[in-house]
Amino acid sequence: MQNLLFGTIQYENLIAMAKKPDRASRKRLLEELTEIFIITAHNLTEHQRYSLGEILYFLAVDLCVAEKRELAEHLAATNHAPHFLVNSLARESIEVATPLLKYSPVLSEKDLIHIALTKEQEHLTAIAARNDLSQELIGIILSRGNDEAVTRLKYNQSVKNIDWYRSIRHKLQSKSA
Repeated sequence: MQNLLFGTIQYENLIAMAKKPDRASRKRLLEELTEIFIITAHNLTEHQRYSLGEILYFLAVDLCVAEKRELAEHLAATNHAPHFLVNSLARESIEVATPLLKYSPVLSEKDLIHIALTKEQEHLTAIAARNDLSQELIGIILSRGNDEAVTRLKYNQSVKNIDWYRSIRHKLQSKSA
């Protein structure tokens, strides 16, 4: 078999890890494939990204919260992460979802609105920290958010620069006071 290299990672090692059923080998395989994905995603076709995303999703199912959080942190930093994987992790516990809700460019407006309407207050607070909030999302945070979410919104510098925000600033001040 040809000895293919992905950076410093050998193809044969990936195959060997995939054949081992133990949790440690699966976790190591996920780490290696995530590294490959992050390094090469911009050169992959949409189909290749999706396929690799399916493998990552399958491997991530059995991870503990801290391991899923680590995966989420890696995926939050790329524009090329598979949407279904990012969206799935963003709907998990806040420990997993936070980096994606705050930073992932892959989450769409529709995804964020659905999460803001259906998930817990901690998810709203994380969304309130994003740099690209729409008027609709800000409205949801104002209407559904607790004091912490509204305060986070109040101190979000990207929101303060929106003209219509100035007209509702009094709502923020009265709700977080």
